[in-house]
Formats: sequence, structure tokens, C-alpha cells
Amino acid sequence: FRTWAEEHFPECEAVGDELKVNSIFTHDDGRHLWCNPSKNAYHCWKSDAHGNLFDLVSQKTGCSYFEAVSLLANDNSLRTL
Repeated sequence: FRTWAEEHFPECEAVGDELKVNSIFTHDDGRHLWCNPSKNAYHCWKSDAHGNLFDLVSQKTGCSYFEAVSLLANDNSLRTL
């Protein structure tokens, strides 16, 4: 997921287990969308949107949930979830 996030969110910042990026759910320039690959979860602290990372990839790219699973299939931590 981290590789995908760094490609799609140029402002991506890694902090511990989480990646902080600008939200796709609201105007944001303060990295309020936090993604946690080890928990397969995201949360936008500005809009309160939340869900799993496959849903986030689907929403960001416009692909289906199953296409998002395929996109992230090389990520071992997400494959085990």
C-alpha cells in the first residue's frame, strides 16, 4: 500500500505505522487522511470518512473493489488480511 500511496499522494508522510496524506473527501492541505496498512484502515479526521484501504483505492482511482484488491496484491501485509 505504501508504494501505491506514494505514487498517488505526492504529499505522503510516513509516521510510525501510518501514512498521512491530504484527504480526497474534503479540501485539505494538512494531511488529515491517515492510512494504516497494518490494520487495513483509513480515517479522515476532517470529514470523518473511514473504511478499509481497498475502498480508499477504489474511490481514489475509480476502479472496482476487486480491482483495488488486485492492485494491492503485491503488498504482503494486506494480502494476509
